[in-house]
Amino acid sequence: MRECFAESLTALLDTPLGAWSTNEHYWFYSPSLGKLYSHGRLYTRGTDGMYCYNVPVSDIPYDAQPAMVSWRRRGGYVCEGFRPYHKPVVLQEWSSLRDYIDSRPMSLRWNLQDCEGLENAEAIVAAITTGDCVIVSDGSFQADLGTAAYIIVPSSDVSRRLKAVCVIPGRTQSAFRAELGGIYAALSMLLAVISHMDFPVNGIGKVVMGCDGESALERIKYATYSAKGSHFDLVTGIIKCRQALEDKGETIQMQHCVWPL
Repeated sequence: MRECFAESLTALLDTPLGAWSTNEHYWFYSPSLGKLYSHGRLYTRGTDGMYCYNVPVSDIPYDAQPAMVSWRRRGGYVCEGFRPYHKPVVLQEWSSLRDYIDSRPMSLRWNLQDCEGLENAEAIVAAITTGDCVIVSDGSFQADLGTAAYIIVPSSDVSRRLKAVCVIPGRTQSAFRAELGGIYAALSMLLAVISHMDFPVNGIGKVVMGCDGESALERIKYATYSAKGSHFDLVTGIIKCRQALEDKGETIQMQHCVWPL
């Protein structure tokens, strides 16, 4: 601390910091996505740990928080830190799961929007409580585009299923990222279902999830993941979804499947 002050007795800074402002913020950081936002643009993190490759966006995630960012000579930004942004809490009850999904920011519903069978949410929650719920996801990569599909279904009544398809976001696409995107999309939909249906926090439930991406399953089996790792956004998103589901009493059993089932 003494190196920051001109004189230890007066505690004066060598360079004044200037006035603090709580009304305007120029940089925001999303902990769930690991991305920076500023002036209508999104900055993704590269393998060197710096944020670059900015693209225009129409909104920012719900969990975006004011951040302190510095510029490095090598041509990128570094997030030095962020703090919670205290907003008035507005409680709202959604009349349907579709309304809840449509209320999410566009950047957070790419994995929830194109789905069918939302009316079967109650049957899926009932299957979770009996350990009868099965999820299957699969990713595809073709023409530099990653896509995925998933299905959530009670094994005792496959007609009460919920299924969806999605396009995987990201500048760098691959078959591996598509598999990760399918897993994340399925788990985030499951979390949305049980959150909307008010599944009890201390409820005991079990879900079996199958995926043919063995390397993807290997990547997500740990509770933490290095920020320098590939596809950090999807891997950490999957880990956080699993943690949120486990906090609600869910047990997620992941297993490798070989098609056809």
